[in-house]
Amino acid sequence: MQILLKPKQIDLQVQLELATDQVLGTLKTDSGLNLVDDLLRTNRTAESLKDLQEEAWNPKSVWTLKNGLLKYQGRLIVADEPGLQTRLIAEAHRQVSTAHLGKSKTYKLLCTCYY
Repeated sequence: MQILLKPKQIDLQVQLELATDQVLGTLKTDSGLNLVDDLLRTNRTAESLKDLQEEAWNPKSVWTLKNGLLKYQGRLIVADEPGLQTRLIAEAHRQVSTAHLGKSKTYKLLCTCYY
């Protein structure tokens, strides 16, 4: 295992999320497919997205529903569920082709597909 950041270099919110058993266990055991399943499931079922899903039925809305998935400008909405956004960022960092891009490049990579 390679450690690139010392704990004091990690944002406090990330430290708190990583400290929970749920998130830590998920990061150790999840495959990318489990993450995708969770992203799709929470996009369809998250209570926090219900109002936006209703708004998406308006033809003039910036939100759209396609195959039951809520999107913004063609990008999948990532629900504000505990640890989900952290898992998405962690998965992007785990990929050999995208690892260690830095904060700005990682954001640009993820924001092309996710909102």
